[in-house]
Amino acid sequence: MIAAATNSRLLAVIAAAVVILALLNYVTQCIVHPRRIVKDRKLNGEFEYSFNSDNLKLTMADGTSNVNWSYFAKVWENQHYYFLFHNKRQYWIVPKESFRNSEQEQLFRQIVQSHLSITTGVIR
Repeated sequence: MIAAATNSRLLAVIAAAVVILALLNYVTQCIVHPRRIVKDRKLNGEFEYSFNSDNLKLTMADGTSNVNWSYFAKVWENQHYYFLFHNKRQYWIVPKESFRNSEQEQLFRQIVQSHLSITTGVIR
């Protein structure tokens, strides 16, 4: 709009580039990346979490990861999940429905809170 009002070709080119980049970002984030995740058997198989006061163990069909609680930078929860953040973009998701009962979930919360606080609300 500003480019049309000022008859500036430079602004028109910049505006077109911004629109194209936004469209490419949308296609990458909403179409390409999700398809890669769906096709990756490692990310779509069954996982089993087990935990104790020292570490969290993730078992998959092709292997096991044993991670000390200090590896996690923060823990965030919403109504259905716990998000165990390694850094700003990488995290493990623990579904609340995966706990056998409320006592097991409370034990998980106690262990987590002995290492990190559990945050709710907006992820920062």
